[in-house]
Amino acid sequence: MQYLRLILLILLTYSNLFAFDVIVPGLHYKHLTLKNSAQSIHLLVADPHKVNIKIGIAHNKCASAEKTSEISKNQKALAAINGGYFDFGCKNKIQDTIIKVLDCLGYSRYKAFPMWTLCKDQRYYAVSHNFTGAMCWNNSDQAPLFYAIKTVLSLYINNVAYQVTEFNKPNPKGPTLYSSCYDKITPSFHEPVDEIMIQDDHIVQIYRSSHGKNKIPSNGWVYVIPQNHAKEMIPVDLGDRVVVTFSNMQKPDLIPELPDSAWNKMDNIVAATPLLLCNGAIPPYLNDYTSDFYTKRHPRSAVGVCKNGNWVFLVVDGRAKHSEGFTILELAQFMKTLGCVGALNLDGGGSSTMVVQDKVVNSPSGREHALVRKERPVSNAFLICLK
Repeated sequence: MQYLRLILLILLTYSNLFAFDVIVPGLHYKHLTLKNSAQSIHLLVADPHKVNIKIGIAHNKCASAEKTSEISKNQKALAAINGGYFDFGCKNKIQDTIIKVLDCLGYSRYKAFPMWTLCKDQRYYAVSHNFTGAMCWNNSDQAPLFYAIKTVLSLYINNVAYQVTEFNKPNPKGPTLYSSCYDKITPSFHEPVDEIMIQDDHIVQIYRSSHGKNKIPSNGWVYVIPQNHAKEMIPVDLGDRVVVTFSNMQKPDLIPELPDSAWNKMDNIVAATPLLLCNGAIPPYLNDYTSDFYTKRHPRSAVGVCKNGNWVFLVVDGRAKHSEGFTILELAQFMKTLGCVGALNLDGGGSSTMVVQDKVVNSPSGREHALVRKERPVSNAFLICLK
């Protein structure tokens, strides 16, 4: 790691000798190849005053997956990097294993659901029920903030609070809320459920003992109650008033940069794990984790911000002879060496992908058992676009 730091210090000090490629004014790209430690590192530096940074969602809905390069091309982005974590929304471990095997063999028509809080233009696609790393920014100033948060989703019908155990996820085990961001229709339910259709803040339709596949109201909601929870609920009727709220809470053991209410005014939120840098410091708890996810070298993706406001995007290849990848602590140290004061680890491994001008510039390890390694479809991505 000391060797990496030395290389970076030279790179940043003598930028005229190690010039970044200029994609457009305000967006620069650099590929670093380090032989002594076998690392292939791809960097993007974006000036938010000259380019626009936004979230790209696979097919603009939760229940979908798309390659980072496809999301980038469809949104006419200058560059892109994969975003936060996702899961396949499988009913059981057997189905999950089958999907993962098919993914390795090149099957890419699965659905991918964002795991933690994902908010684009003040519309929530997913929420974090437990504290996890996160970043937020407004479209106007594009000045990101980094912290650890969780998101509380509340549902009120006639001013009475109703339980919501999950949001925009298939195979609900408890009362679940779906938004129009999920898909055009609700998922298929193996066991019968009650589906309460909500539009313009009022209940407009109720389907009893439904098995799903009903149209989600435009800009509305569907409240799904499994039958084993129905007896716990106060009965509702057509025309009843409904209020849905989202509120974000910061983790109390960190020093807050701003009040919790400020997160609720942000246009965009991406949650991932772990938080790499906060207020210029590496969170001390990163030294305490001992699982392979933290201590083994893997392909990694990360996003950070420097003191001057520039965004930094990083992808390091891994699981290959030409590049070993980073541990989480190495990644945090690397982002700090780059001058970042806030940084967040994104989905890594097979998802780590960087796209520049419609070209995948790194070597994704998405399908380790395939004959040819190919880019893996993901749930969401960071897009860098023209103003």
